[in-house]
Amino acid sequence: MTRFGLTVAVLAASALLWSASASANTITINAQVAPSPVTMLASGSPPIVSYTGAISPFSVITGSTAAVIGAPGTTAFNTSNIDFSLSGPATLFVWITLDGLTAPAIQAITAHSGFTANDIAGAISSVTLWTYLDQSNGTAPPVGSLLGTATFSAPGTLDVNTNAPTGSGPYSLQDVYEVKANGAGNVNLTIDLNTTAVPEPASLALLGTALTGVGFLRRRLF
Repeated sequence: MTRFGLTVAVLAASALLWSASASANTITINAQVAPSPVTMLASGSPPIVSYTGAISPFSVITGSTAAVIGAPGTTAFNTSNIDFSLSGPATLFVWITLDGLTAPAIQAITAHSGFTANDIAGAISSVTLWTYLDQSNGTAPPVGSLLGTATFSAPGTLDVNTNAPTGSGPYSLQDVYEVKANGAGNVNLTIDLNTTAVPEPASLALLGTALTGVGFLRRRLF
């Protein structure tokens, strides 16, 4: 291979590696009945973490969280079928955090936050859902910049699309649930947080240079 051809190959490989690497460390689930201290319900590595917990008067907190991580900034982080049962008035917060996301060449994402109250029964006055992105990779609740929010007093769905900066990473994503109850009741909630990378100009320029070089090399060979 000529020196020119080798240079083109290196540029192309660098651009692809730069735009394709990603990682994530842990999923952490914390909960708190105000004003009690924060309690960790579970922590584990992606792709799936399931958990069951109890914080009086919430007798059952169960659910599962799945994270599928692709190229930098491209993540499916779905906290699905979170069930709450309670026997008395209280306000419960649950924070579910995915940390260690990397974005060496992607400096921003488009976040799609899908908020759903699947079922609300009994004396549940309202539920509020939030999604956050934290450039400092924090896990302590709550963290970062707000991506979207929705409040429900009956079953329903709301979708929010937001452009947000990630910085160079690592960064974290967080889903937050707040359940307000006047007495005994049950509720089932879901947050689907999907992100799509917005390419940083330098990586596009690098890939463009490599592709241009491939074109010149093809002309020289043929």
